[in-house]
Amino acid sequence: MNVSAQLRDLADIVERVEDQTDVEVQDARLAGVAVDGASIRADLTVFVPIEGETESVSVSEPEGDGDPEPDVDVAETDGDEHACDVDDCEYATDTELGLSIHQGRVHGGVEDTVDEEGDDESPSAEERITTVLDKHGELPSSEIELLLETSSSHYRNALSSMTRDGRVNTRQDPEDRRRNLYRLADQEPDEGGDEDVGHEESEPDDADDGHEDGEDNGDPDEEEDGRDDEDDEPSAEGFPRECHCGATLNDSLELAIHRTEEHGVPQATLDHLEPGEFEAIVRDAEHIQDVVDDVGWSRERTLRVIGVYGLGDVLGDVEDGEDPSEESEESGASEDTDEDGQVPDQTTEAVSTDRVDLSRYSIDREDLVDALTGAQTLHHVQRDLGLDRKTTSEILDEIGLLEQLSAGRSPIALREAQDAAQGVA
Repeated sequence: MNVSAQLRDLADIVERVEDQTDVEVQDARLAGVAVDGASIRADLTVFVPIEGETESVSVSEPEGDGDPEPDVDVAETDGDEHACDVDDCEYATDTELGLSIHQGRVHGGVEDTVDEEGDDESPSAEERITTVLDKHGELPSSEIELLLETSSSHYRNALSSMTRDGRVNTRQDPEDRRRNLYRLADQEPDEGGDEDVGHEESEPDDADDGHEDGEDNGDPDEEEDGRDDEDDEPSAEGFPRECHCGATLNDSLELAIHRTEEHGVPQATLDHLEPGEFEAIVRDAEHIQDVVDDVGWSRERTLRVIGVYGLGDVLGDVEDGEDPSEESEESGASEDTDEDGQVPDQTTEAVSTDRVDLSRYSIDREDLVDALTGAQTLHHVQRDLGLDRKTTSEILDEIGLLEQLSAGRSPIALREAQDAAQGVA
């Protein structure tokens, strides 16, 4: 689940909260997401109107304490005594409101006090970071966050502190110089690259989550998103590459598939297919062309992905590891020439395409604009329109956005979406 999807889920949650309760959500922030993507955590600031009348609040000074303590009297009490449960505090009141005000004013809230004193049962953020780095080795900050399942600000503060005092070393990622890699001080770097950067440059790098030098990186998890690997071809630089889990990948396509299936991180290279989704598509298909139509890739690329997955024996008309180049040569000779070896005359009628009629799919131009706005991949548009991949690809091809969204791009602005939607009927 990428950030755009997480924010949309958060918006749905806020809408349900406001619809089902009498509160108004004034602010909502994404605090974190589970590694499996099944749940998110969010901080909501709500406005709740006070119903009923209350009497004035008086504040008196309790005996034996120089700080003023709130003594709250309300119109009605529940008849029970509410005592402060903080050690060495003897404050008690007959209302929960009075106890809450006391704990907030004097102790800074019970949760804050417990955090400061430490919880023997729950490891601190620094201990959890140490455990993750010790187990997985050198990692970028965004992957540490995923493994910790914690909010950015909390883990970044702890990671910064550990870097400053020398418990964690950092260096620039030799494969993606927009981010830094972090490891325990007694660990060796996973690969060759730049020496450790100075501590004054070792704060958790915001380039993992944003822009640098005016460049829009789109998805905050771009280093796990496969967008630098769009050509799927083996690269002389950086491959073969060993994943932090120990697996060795020979090219960018294998890396994208490995990250999707083994680590549960959908990649832009694969149009953000979910783990297991491609295998399900292949097993549901009768012929290779069914898979090509479903995923919207070329036949050659689809064959190559099937080969990496090892699913060639599932379909009757493709062998595992079939060479896409041979397929391309055979099909190219038959498609581009006639019986005499001449290129056939292609009339305007043969190559022209009709304008896409959105009404056929029970959607209108406004639905298309809504789906395009903020989208970064073909999968985003397909999901919001509720159409199959082939139909979505046809619509995007008609408006000139298929290539960009198939490879992954920065979020589409509203004005761009409106302009693009003019190209459909």
